[in-house]
Amino acid sequence: MIVWGGDDGFNFFNSGGRYDPAANAWVATSTTAAPSARVSHTAVGTGHEMIVWGGMGGGLENTGGRYDPVMDSWTATSRTGAPSQRFNHTAVWTGSSMIVWGGFGGSALDTGGVYTLTSTLSVSPTNQSFTASGGSGSVSVTATASCTWTASSYADWLTITSGGSGTGDGTVNYSVAANASGSSRTGVLRIGPQTFTVTQAGAMGGI
Repeated sequence: MIVWGGDDGFNFFNSGGRYDPAANAWVATSTTAAPSARVSHTAVGTGHEMIVWGGMGGGLENTGGRYDPVMDSWTATSRTGAPSQRFNHTAVWTGSSMIVWGGFGGSALDTGGVYTLTSTLSVSPTNQSFTASGGSGSVSVTATASCTWTASSYADWLTITSGGSGTGDGTVNYSVAANASGSSRTGVLRIGPQTFTVTQAGAMGGI
């Protein structure tokens, strides 16, 4: 769960936190490049990112940002063609676009807009399973010629061996260390805006 923005009755905030129910723990979200402090904004989840838009801070807003919880980073949403400044509006995620409608901007509004994410990069496959003994594999990256990307691992047992960055099409090679524990585990490679998930079985009779 990601919480962001709001106020305490005196101050507006552009900070927040990620809550992990399994660990019962909070981690603060980055404020670097985050949208300005505000209340009465909307937030939708895309499955990979949280998109914050609109609201009211020092004034009415028609700005926003996309928060990536894996990278703990923000990317500003474009203002080109954006709806007029507003708060208390509605926003929904369709699977590929965010639709904003209504709200208040000096008077009640019956206008809105569609914000579409156009992915220029895809990966194949998107997941792979390994036995406890580990192994190696590769991920094919398909991207437009001008798309620059990097790959990162978010598990110490999942290592990128080559192809850690590129422009356009490429291949990311990785290795999976042996799992001596009796529990299965899951790790993620982040390749540009996409994720590749590795699931590994636990060892029989492991610790």
